[in-house]
Amino acid sequence: MGEKAIIMLGTAGLMTAEKILNDRRKELARIYSERYLRDIKILLETEMKKQKEYLSVKEMTSFSTFVSCGADGIFGALWKLGEELDTGLCVELKNITIDQHVIELCDFVDINPYEEADSTGSHIFTVQNPGETLSLLSAHGINASLIGYTTKERARTVVGDTVRYLKGNLK
Repeated sequence: MGEKAIIMLGTAGLMTAEKILNDRRKELARIYSERYLRDIKILLETEMKKQKEYLSVKEMTSFSTFVSCGADGIFGALWKLGEELDTGLCVELKNITIDQHVIELCDFVDINPYEEADSTGSHIFTVQNPGETLSLLSAHGINASLIGYTTKERARTVVGDTVRYLKGNLK
């Protein structure tokens, strides 16, 4: 069957970041400037508007498997992708699309933005031809990232400073 490229659309942890910003705004205002909080709000609103565009990717690409991220975070979606394909995977942590604002808001409430933050609105999918797919998406104004590949081994890993092995049922 061969290894497939894993492509990500959207930003990890977006839904949780929005909830933190809305629920804890007064506390955040003691730490961050109003301008910074406004910038976060604009970023979140902009990303939310892109979600409909992301679903159009299904129609324009020849994906093998398409997984919508959700409450289990990007790591949960990666696990689900591996389960659906019955394969291992290797993902580069630095390639997972996540905004620094999301990381900071999650850090504020001590949530891991990759496994505990709701990433609803983001999607991952596999393709055989990542260069062609990324070019096609870019031509349509859709930002996407190549985050890793499926593997023949059963392990599902995320590689950063260390290698992390994903486990099922993260929550």
